[in-house]
Amino acid sequence: MIPGSHNACPEPGRQSASHGLGFYVIWLTSIVVIYVLSIGPMAWLENYSLVPGGVYDFVYRPLEMISNQHPRINAFFNWYECDLWGVAHSFDHPMPTAFGL
Repeated sequence: MIPGSHNACPEPGRQSASHGLGFYVIWLTSIVVIYVLSIGPMAWLENYSLVPGGVYDFVYRPLEMISNQHPRINAFFNWYECDLWGVAHSFDHPMPTAFGL
C-alpha cells in the first residue's frame, strides 16, 4: 500500500463491519412493498389461469383480511387491480373459509 493512501478494502482475514439497522429497515420495507404490489401481476396471472387455483387466495389472504376491514385500502386495491392491471378486484367477493368449512 502506498503511504498516505486510503484502502477501502478490508485486510485479508478481517471481516467487514456488519450492516447497520438502516440496512435492515430498508430491506424489510422493500420486501413488504414488493409483496403488496405483486398482487397486481398475480391477479392478472390468475385471471388468465396461468397460476394454479387457490394460490392467489392463499398468498394474499392477509391483504384481503386487511382490505375487508379498511375501505380506503380496499379502494386502493380496487384501483390497482382493476384500473392498472385490468382485472376484477378479487377482494370484492366473500373470503372463503379454510378447507371449505
